[in-house]
Amino acid sequence: MAGLPSNSAFANTRWSLVAALDNRADASLTPLLELCLRNWYPVYAYLRHCGHNPETAQALTQQFFDHLVNRGTRQPDGARFGRFREFLLAELHGFLSREREPLSENAPAPPLDIESLEARQRHDSAHAGSPEQALRRGFALGIIAEALRRLRGEAKDARRLPMFERLERFLTTEPRHGEFESIADAMNARPLFVVMAVKRLRMRFTELIDEELGDTVLSPEQLLAERTALYEAMARNGGE
Repeated sequence: MAGLPSNSAFANTRWSLVAALDNRADASLTPLLELCLRNWYPVYAYLRHCGHNPETAQALTQQFFDHLVNRGTRQPDGARFGRFREFLLAELHGFLSREREPLSENAPAPPLDIESLEARQRHDSAHAGSPEQALRRGFALGIIAEALRRLRGEAKDARRLPMFERLERFLTTEPRHGEFESIADAMNARPLFVVMAVKRLRMRFTELIDEELGDTVLSPEQLLAERTALYEAMARNGGE
C-alpha cells in the first residue's frame, strides 16, 4: 500500500480549491463543475435505487448539479464534511427534501445519455443495495475507471500499449498456474520480466487511484479514509 502525501500536497486539489473559498465566486465553479460531472453516475445510481425511473433520475441529477454549481448560496462546508463524497451525499439529501426549481441557463449538461447510464445501472443491479451503497459503489468505480484510463494513456505514450493490453487484467486478478510463462513465451521474454511488469503496473495503478481520490479530500487522513472506503465498497459488492 502506498504511503500518504504531506498536507501541502492537498492545497490545490479540486475539492480544496472549492472548499477554501469564502463565496461562490466564478473561480470556484470550474473545479466544482468538474467534480460534479465526474460524479454524475453515482448520483444517478442513488436516485434509481430510490425508485425513480430513468428519465426522472436523469432530470433530478441535472437539477441537483445545477443547484450545486449555479444556485448554491453558501460555500461548500469543507471543514464540516471534509471529503467531497460526504458533502455530495449530504447535499443530495437536502436537495430531495426541498421543492425543485427550474433549470438555470447554465445548468450542467449530462455527460452521458440515459441509455449509457442505464447500461451501467443494469450491470450494477446485481450488486444492488441501499441508495447510499449505490452512490459509494458508483463513486469507487468512477475513481478506478479514471485511474485505468490514465494508466492506459501512459502506456500508449510510452509505446507499450500492446504489453499493457496483455497484462491489464492482472491489475485486479491473480494469474492462473503457468499463465505468466505463456505470456512470456508469446512476448519472447522471460517470466520474471512479466512478473516485474505486472508489479510495476499495479504500483502505478494504486498511485493513480490515490491521485484521483486526493482530488476529493483535504488531508492525508481523509485520503486514507477514502482509500479504505473505496476498497470496502468494491469488496462488499464483489469487485468487478
